[in-house]
Amino acid sequence: MVDSKIGDIMSAPNQNHENFAQRTERLIPFFGARVLSRLISLESGQPLPQIDMWNSFGYLMDESYKSQTRFDGASREEYASLLLAEKYAYFASIGIDIDKREIVRDDTPDTQAWMQTKLQKLYDNGTIYEETEALSVCASCGYIMGVASVVVGSCNRCKSQDIRVERRPSLFIDLVGDRQEYIHDKILLPKKAGHINGQFATLPGRVLISRQRDYGQSLSFLGHDGMVLDPKIGLGLMPEMVSERFGLQSITQVQGALTAKNTVPYTALLSPDLNAKYIFTNHAPKNITSETVDRLGVDFFTKYLPLFMLDKTGDVSEAQLQALVVEHSKTKRKLDNAIGYIRSSEGLEIPLPAKDSQLLADNVNDIVSNQKIRNSVMNMRKYIFESIGKNHTDAVRFDNKKLREVDLQIIEKTLREIF
Repeated sequence: MVDSKIGDIMSAPNQNHENFAQRTERLIPFFGARVLSRLISLESGQPLPQIDMWNSFGYLMDESYKSQTRFDGASREEYASLLLAEKYAYFASIGIDIDKREIVRDDTPDTQAWMQTKLQKLYDNGTIYEETEALSVCASCGYIMGVASVVVGSCNRCKSQDIRVERRPSLFIDLVGDRQEYIHDKILLPKKAGHINGQFATLPGRVLISRQRDYGQSLSFLGHDGMVLDPKIGLGLMPEMVSERFGLQSITQVQGALTAKNTVPYTALLSPDLNAKYIFTNHAPKNITSETVDRLGVDFFTKYLPLFMLDKTGDVSEAQLQALVVEHSKTKRKLDNAIGYIRSSEGLEIPLPAKDSQLLADNVNDIVSNQKIRNSVMNMRKYIFESIGKNHTDAVRFDNKKLREVDLQIIEKTLREIF
């Protein structure tokens, strides 16, 4: 069985942005979580829930909606739904079974109802509290930008530079103590995560969570009409909601390293009983389009590259990306040719040697339980070239033997999850 420390795998809430087809590198955590989940299911023999969390609230989504022209007449909620439909159409086009995936959004009525109940509890126990604070307010349009201690040059909404300070009752939470403690013992990968811990030292001790937005989780039930929850607080609470809804005992969340400070501390503070771990990815080269994915190879981009990035400290350069493409394409071609040759040959059927079966199982287990990802992938690549590509094909060629079809299926199913 899988080591309990890794839990059920899912990517952190993905932003439901419009230009995803021009920035598919943003989906690396999504694909990384998917391939890990599939390997865990393969190792344990038990299917895992395939849960996708999506963020449709937020300033950038609001601005995108205002400037978009593709969906004339669509409401803000309809706009988010149409963008999400485009993403799942893309997933289907690259071979992902979208019918088996559970979609969880921060802007649906069921999510908002759960959030309201949770926020009321946090308000009642004092975690969320009200305090009158000096805020930066646009004199032209009345838009509230945040606490006055954070200097702003112009209004985000109307671009006016006429900013005044007003004292208004607002909702806050406190990040108490050493902020780095919020991530203590929670990072599974990468092994060297000092640069991630460093993000938390810059977090403020007090966080304004009531925001003025056109679309968001309403805070009117707490007496703050016209205000909504800061989206990052909702994203921090989503893992608890998902765990409760799907009966999960633990979660391992895959997300970009630079987004850690926008979710992890709020999950730790607001959901202290949740057993949550994290795997952080760094950056791939920017502006990878869907056409680039086709050129690089769908299997490469959705399996091999995400696995590589799960235990890599630092960004992937363009030169590294191209080297990985060559590494993957050579391996995949060898696997295709060897299995095709063995399957097409006539001869005696011999069982898969126990050592071969155990080698594959051990390396899958090392990936999902011990997070020895790169080393295990390289061992499996070596297996393809030396065992499948040489030993078994030589047996067919010289000894007139071939693997049993059932064994060949086991080999192929395992290796296809990576290659």
